[in-house]
Amino acid sequence: MKKNFTSTWAMLGILIGLVGWYVLYESRYKPELKEKEDNTKKLVTLVADEVTEFKLSRAKTPSIEIKKTGPDWYIVAPIQSKADSVVVSSLLSSVCSAKQERVVDEKPSDLSVFGLKDPQVTISLKKDSTSPSQEIAIGNDTPVAYSLYAKTNQSDEVFKTSRTLKSAIDKDLFALRDKSVVAVSRNEILEVEIQNGKENLVLTRTGNNLKENWTLSRENLPADSGEWNKTLNTLIELKASKIAAETTDNLAEFNLNKPFAKITFVKADKKRIHLTLGKTKQGLFARTDNRDTISEVDKTVEEKINLPSSHYHSKQIASFDRFEIKKIRWVRGSSSVEISKLDGSDWKFSDGDQTKIDSARVDSFLTNLQDIQLKKYLTKKTSIPSDPSSVTILLFENTAQDAKEALSLSLIKSAPNLALGRNSSVPYPFELAIEDYNKLNVFKQTLIKTEQKPGEADKLPKKS
Repeated sequence: MKKNFTSTWAMLGILIGLVGWYVLYESRYKPELKEKEDNTKKLVTLVADEVTEFKLSRAKTPSIEIKKTGPDWYIVAPIQSKADSVVVSSLLSSVCSAKQERVVDEKPSDLSVFGLKDPQVTISLKKDSTSPSQEIAIGNDTPVAYSLYAKTNQSDEVFKTSRTLKSAIDKDLFALRDKSVVAVSRNEILEVEIQNGKENLVLTRTGNNLKENWTLSRENLPADSGEWNKTLNTLIELKASKIAAETTDNLAEFNLNKPFAKITFVKADKKRIHLTLGKTKQGLFARTDNRDTISEVDKTVEEKINLPSSHYHSKQIASFDRFEIKKIRWVRGSSSVEISKLDGSDWKFSDGDQTKIDSARVDSFLTNLQDIQLKKYLTKKTSIPSDPSSVTILLFENTAQDAKEALSLSLIKSAPNLALGRNSSVPYPFELAIEDYNKLNVFKQTLIKTEQKPGEADKLPKKS
């Protein structure tokens, strides 16, 4: 019995050892062996983040040299221009992770057989200006499989690698350069002026980056953030579809001496960037005063530039943070109803009336006030007459007697299906649908919480 027990423990010990060895091998040694094997197959020993300069040489075209300065990449030959960092990063990632599939010839006597005597494209990578370069030359496609012949300057071997490497590095000058037309970030912009030949629109940013608002400065009207952001994004994300000219020596050729539109971006540091657009039968052309190049751009930008200022008018009758509102007052002639917010979400009548207020109805009122949209703005001279149906809505962000108004809105019924309104912070009155006027024309009894009596539900009509 003792012998059998000892044998069991011995077998258990062996099993535990085997399991431990398997777990250790699978979790540590096997991945390490695979990583070492993969690294021996890599075409270059550099990793993408180590590369600070590289050169692309292609048959019958000038070599392209690109260097890194700080976080950005710049083309230094055959022209001087900022490079597209996204394209460059993708290229380097593909090159530095590329692997050989197998060696075809260890010491080839004739590289022309593989298309490597005069390679289609060669890339040379360097860690820094003093380090030796690591080169990969791309040759012909292999007769079978999705592979091609390649060679490095580290050995005489010719090997096969995936054709995806060629598509990754065979980039022309335009593909590698930065194609942005306006070199400005959104957060830098404080003001934008658009001159489109019909009118001048000036939009000024208010608020902070977390709560960005825009105002049509000439009309002193709030702008519709959604509509304006569509246009602003189109302008600052404008890309060249091709480079029409590297210099601005001949603006007349692109009608940029007499542009059909001018856009001025005012930055936070008060510096200005001017974007001009010229139009010919051949296309739409753009240039900025901080760059020498003339770019051809997509014609769809013209539609955005020609939109009238009325397109950007905000249709909201009120703009406020409903969670910050602590007091609401409805005024009709000499009478008024006022409620104040307690801790949490409860409200009370400010005149001492202890009748309970339905908080859900107050919340619904504030939500409606935020969401309701006007039908159209009227002229400044339009007056709102005094009438028993008129109501003034006042919002406050604290409950003090001398609290500053966060909103003052006057509404009056003007026709069976129409109401007029005026926001004290906006110079133009507006028209409002009568059903929206009714949602905001709240009375005291509307706010009172109704308690359902026991058995009341039994009196409700039954659904058949």
